[in-house]
Amino acid sequence: MRKLLLLIVLFIEGFTCVAQNPVLWGIMRIGGSLGQGTIYRINGDGTNFTVAHAMGAGSSQGSLVLHPNGSFYGLTVAGGGSANGTIFKYDPVGNTYTTLYSFNTSDGYYPRASLFLASDGNFYGMTAQGGLNNQGTFFNLILYQFRLIKYSILV
Repeated sequence: MRKLLLLIVLFIEGFTCVAQNPVLWGIMRIGGSLGQGTIYRINGDGTNFTVAHAMGAGSSQGSLVLHPNGSFYGLTVAGGGSANGTIFKYDPVGNTYTTLYSFNTSDGYYPRASLFLASDGNFYGMTAQGGLNNQGTFFNLILYQFRLIKYSILV
């Protein structure tokens, strides 16, 4: 068990988010049935490690961000329509994974770090490439009734 736990810790990407009922949620960059990472949950006492979702095309990037609506949001570094990364939503209650936005070369691509949930209720993030002189972009993501309504390049 100790070797397995050590192996799991080595592949964890980002910080683990705390959700309701002392359950910890997190994301791994690699592993899972498709080799592209997983969204996982584990009880606060270290028991009941469960893969909640195997990521499809595109390894996860950064951390999960828990929104007040109860869903987690995050990034993939690849995947999406142009294979340039995505913004996704994971609903732990319904166990549903939704791609909200697929990056392309004109609006920035290869997102880096994690999304940031600001006090205005919007998410902010950055890409490594695209934008002016192909030096990346800083973007915001506006949700309305828990759906993406606007994606904007800020820089």
